[in-house]
Amino acid sequence: MTFASSSPLQNVIVDIEIYDINGQRVAQKFYEGQSISSSTKPYTITWTPPRDGTYSVRAGIFSAGWQSNLSWNDTAGVARTTNAPVVTPPVVTPQPPVTQPPVVTPPTPPVTTTPPAGSKVNIWWPSNGSSVTGVQPFKALIDGVDQNSYQLFWQVDGGQLNLMPTVNDGVSHKESLVDLSGWNWQGNGQYTLTFVAKSATGSVIGQQSVKITITH
Repeated sequence: MTFASSSPLQNVIVDIEIYDINGQRVAQKFYEGQSISSSTKPYTITWTPPRDGTYSVRAGIFSAGWQSNLSWNDTAGVARTTNAPVVTPPVVTPQPPVTQPPVVTPPTPPVTTTPPAGSKVNIWWPSNGSSVTGVQPFKALIDGVDQNSYQLFWQVDGGQLNLMPTVNDGVSHKESLVDLSGWNWQGNGQYTLTFVAKSATGSVIGQQSVKITITH
């Protein structure tokens, strides 16, 4: 896989990810402290799939510390496997920057078993005030607790609660893939997204809201 940029980029992160047919990320490799110029520069990811199937390759460029997404390509490549060979993605060039969530990999906090009442819900994506479209991964968690010790839901504009499953792709958190193409009931395109955490007994132990704008 090669990258090139018309304007030189310094101290950036090159991120390569592989997703299965269900949209779940199954592999990731990123390179920090990279410099990219107009000449192409190769990057590789090697991964052995657990089963035959079709896998998509996605690639992006982020500023240092994962602060902002400079470029993202959801269709960097497609790999179809038979007898589970090692998958090496094709050579691609990233598309112009679009709004996509950064892949956040924070340090793993110390784990406790039971989240207390008044726990803070840490929303990874979407961030407050972001403009989004299409299918987006809603990501959030309560820091410092076992992610299986509570349930997390998302709701829009005070509507129904939607359960978010626990995902462990390096750092355990809650995540749901949500299709925003049908969100059209607000004329100004602005929606209030609320994440609600509940204990095993169903009591609300924390919640946090952000405002997002849907573009079609």
